[in-house]
Amino acid sequence: MSRIKKIIEQVELFTPLFRKAKETHDLFHQVWSENHPKFGTGIYKQDVYLTALKIWQKAHIDVHNRIIPIYEELKQGNTNRIETALAYVSIPIQYFRSGYMKEKIYRILKRISLDDEYKEFLRSILI
Repeated sequence: MSRIKKIIEQVELFTPLFRKAKETHDLFHQVWSENHPKFGTGIYKQDVYLTALKIWQKAHIDVHNRIIPIYEELKQGNTNRIETALAYVSIPIQYFRSGYMKEKIYRILKRISLDDEYKEFLRSILI
């Protein structure tokens, strides 16, 4: 299997997780703004707020629990799952704090010796 095909398969696995993390974050902010006494109706509905918060946190954690171990491996110089890291940085959907994680991965990728196929893939997503 080509390396790029592996990356694309990882993108297909991560994209729904990114989308869910973004959608639940947007929903949480909507619920927060509608139910916060300062910004919304003045009636604080804690149960609605807490439910939205839990849903968003779970979606966020689902994505991060998959990428943090890979990030830690890359920091140690282990490139066994580099396709997953490349897939993560290639997904254009932004969710809460994903930009920070992408930035950390990019910093590590700059220090790793990548073959031409990976370099070309990175160029294609950065340009």
